Amino acid sequence: MKKTVMYFILIVTLIVFSTATINGEERIASEEEGLILALLEPHMMEAMHHYYGRMRQFDLADVTILEIEKRDCSFCYDVTVELAVNHSNENKGGVDQMTFAINKGKVVPTHYEHKKGISPS
Repeated sequence: MKKTVMYFILIVTLIVFSTATINGEERIASEEEGLILALLEPHMMEAMHHYYGRMRQFDLADVTILEIEKRDCSFCYDVTVELAVNHSNENKGGVDQMTFAINKGKVVPTHYEHKKGISPS
């Protein structure tokens, strides 16, 4: 577990310093983005379960990293993601946004918002 946390910290650090500019905006390379999302997936699932009171379906390929913000301490970041969520077997759902505070490998959800689409209730 500690090894995974250290890899996560290393990857986030590398991404913060290795972004590409597309149309005047910084954009994370897809390989690094995929790695960050894979490491955040269990935390996204847990935050979603806490928000809705049950599991919802989502495809990791439909998750977008909106922002990675370096905080004032070493290895401290806020990562905001947006994802499409299915609320039923009919694949009807919405778009949710969540933010995680990462502090030396510890990942804590700090914000969860149902942005648009079918009501989560």
